[in-house]
Amino acid sequence: MQLLIRQIQGFAPDEAGFSAGKKLAKDGSFTKLYTDESGLLLFGECQGSGKNPYNVSVDFAGGGEPVCRCSCPSRKLPCKHAIGLMVCHAEGKAFTAMPIPQDILDKRAKLEKKATKAAAEKDDAAPKKPRTPNTAALKKKIASQLEGLALCEKLLSEIATGGMAGISPQKQKDLSDQSVKLGDYYIPGIQKEFRVLLACFEGMGQDPEAAYDAGMAQMLELGMLLKKGKSYLEKKAGDPALNLDSTTGIEAQLGHAWQLSELAGLGLCKKGCRLLQLSFFCYDNRAAMQYEDTGLWLGLDDGTVYLRQNFRPYKASKHILQEDTQEGVLPVEMLYVYPGGLNPRMRWEGASLSLAATPGDLERALSLAKTDYTAAVKEIKDQLKDPLSDKNPFALLAYSRIGMAGGGYCVESESGQRIELENAGGQDIPDTLWLLGHFKPDGPGAALCRFKLSPDTKKLTAAPLCLIDRKRMLRLAF
Repeated sequence: MQLLIRQIQGFAPDEAGFSAGKKLAKDGSFTKLYTDESGLLLFGECQGSGKNPYNVSVDFAGGGEPVCRCSCPSRKLPCKHAIGLMVCHAEGKAFTAMPIPQDILDKRAKLEKKATKAAAEKDDAAPKKPRTPNTAALKKKIASQLEGLALCEKLLSEIATGGMAGISPQKQKDLSDQSVKLGDYYIPGIQKEFRVLLACFEGMGQDPEAAYDAGMAQMLELGMLLKKGKSYLEKKAGDPALNLDSTTGIEAQLGHAWQLSELAGLGLCKKGCRLLQLSFFCYDNRAAMQYEDTGLWLGLDDGTVYLRQNFRPYKASKHILQEDTQEGVLPVEMLYVYPGGLNPRMRWEGASLSLAATPGDLERALSLAKTDYTAAVKEIKDQLKDPLSDKNPFALLAYSRIGMAGGGYCVESESGQRIELENAGGQDIPDTLWLLGHFKPDGPGAALCRFKLSPDTKKLTAAPLCLIDRKRMLRLAF
């Protein structure tokens, strides 16, 4: 069994526990390190502050996340001792092969019996009725959301009337204070977009022209979002059932936090999926006042490029574990897919350890890449027409050739269609084109690209983030 530090970090309950576990592994607190013949059980002793060492074990025999046990009084699961034990294994420290202790065998049997009983009860149980919504509370929330949209519309009108160049520092402060108040109306998506607009003012002193263009584009987008959001909420308020829209991302944009049970009830879930991470990046989103960890995953069953996002607000960032990149293929028991877009956000339950990507996995990824660029571009442009959609969608494109052509970089399909490649041009993803000069393609392959539509020329370009051929996968942005 191979353990990676980033996998262990994913098991940790928080950043503090992960750091404490690494420290224990480094300072020699583990006096005994054992493993069984299969290598799926790690156990040993760790010296704590008391006289007697703690007995700690980490059991991977179940196939999913490990079962961690420790005699320490910590309520965290896994505790720092279990994390430290895994770190010792990942760093190659010597583990002595020993028979499995009887107490662990007994605990395994108890867990297996409990799981068998739970499975039987689940099979016999009648389907649960959907939870009846509190219509009074929902109507009150919708009224508050409409009030918030009206406030944002008023602020946007003030900016448009005075002009971006005429916004004084004091007015900027007043607008910033008002943006905080938008958080009281259950419209976090609107609040975020308004803060993105305010961030454009900060660039007026450095590059006025670029800041003005960005601000005008953001005002237009925000105006359309307010119009569509108002229309949707007014229609929803008149619906006696107050049904949720499961076809677009408007619910999340206006403040609804989807529960996994809701997604499952709408059929937005899949069993037994295999995922391949194509790219991963972290971004300090100052406008939203949060850190964002984004992983791009290819569903090896259907070719969908999914987003897995982890948001860490500044005020709570120390309590939320930062995600890390993952290598290989990740099997998951249940995949939940959020509504909306070509790259829907997803979450999973019951993830196993990542498996090294095989040549067959790479061949599968290549077979799922889009070969018809005309159809791919049409699909992307159709999404960009929706003001609620992601303005920088991703797609995996099959190419017969990638490199320089006509003075710039491009990808070319087998039929001769071309898409121009450019750098992402944003703060969240670094420049990648310079890396193509060091890449020697081994035959045809596929490129994960992030698309961008120029507001002036309406030209669609793509930024390459990951390249795949039959022998390897090369990440350009990380």
